[in-house]
This record gives sequence, C-alpha cells and structure tokens, in this order.
Amino acid sequence: MVIDTDPPTIFAPTAVHARTISTKGIHVRFRVRAIDKRDGRVHVRCLPASGSFFRVGKTRVTCSAHDRNGNRAVKRFRVVVRHVQK
Repeated sequence: MVIDTDPPTIFAPTAVHARTISTKGIHVRFRVRAIDKRDGRVHVRCLPASGSFFRVGKTRVTCSAHDRNGNRAVKRFRVVVRHVQK
C-alpha cells in the first residue's frame, strides 16, 4: 500500500486587477482550480469567493484544497480594485 502524502496543486492567478467607476468597489470573478495526483480534480474553497464584492484597494484571497487523504494545499493572491474617473 502506498501512502499519499502529496497535497493537491492549486492553480490560481498571482493577482487579479479590476477597475470601477464606483468609489466603493466592484464584484470580481476569478478562476481557481486544483488537481491532485491521485484524486484528479478536487474542490477549491476561496475566501473571499469569486464573485464577491471587493472594496477599492487590495484584498488578500486565501484558497485551500483537500484531497481524500486529508492532504491540504493553500494558495494566496491579491485582488486589486482601482477607482477610475468616468
């Protein structure tokens, strides 16, 4: 029996940039996925999630994925929202 100690690999952007005319912020979507050597594609949970409202400025997003054996991977990136004039 081979013991699986390898966590999944998370594929995420290094940063996501968005612009808005609002001084408050904007809903931002991004794509993150994870692949495990044994389990294939596994679920990824990001906080804040894709589609969330991001205020103007920088927000750190933390994503995590687990495989069936409990191996965990974490990836972080920033969402940068800039206010632009009309």
